[in-house]
Amino acid sequence: MDADFSHHNQQQQQQQQQQQQQQQQQQQQQQQQKQQQQQQQQQQQQQQQQQQQQQQQQQQQQQQQQQRQQQQQQQQQQQQQQQQQTFEKQKEGNYDIVSGSRYIKGVDTPQQQQQQQQQQQQQQQQQL
Repeated sequence: MDADFSHHNQQQQQQQQQQQQQQQQQQQQQQQQKQQQQQQQQQQQQQQQQQQQQQQQQQQQQQQQQQRQQQQQQQQQQQQQQQQQTFEKQKEGNYDIVSGSRYIKGVDTPQQQQQQQQQQQQQQQQQL
């Protein structure tokens, strides 16, 4: 009887150990699942960062394009000013050239003409 009883006890202990091992395995699986979730979150964050970087690059490209457009506008303004000056030089018979501004002899003073030209240039810049 004693031998049977001790043998029965050993079986119970073995069963308990197996149950504990199963519980440990379940815990490990849960931890693995948590790790996978964390990895997924990290991947999502990385994707968001990449998207942000792409947006920043697009913004930079747009800024560069805007700068180029501004440069082109400035060049156009310079060309217009040069054309005006050459046009004035062709009419030197009727006009005197004083520091890039034209005025009719005996009618307008140079200062008045300069003010008119400045106003014209400001209007051109606003239109552009």
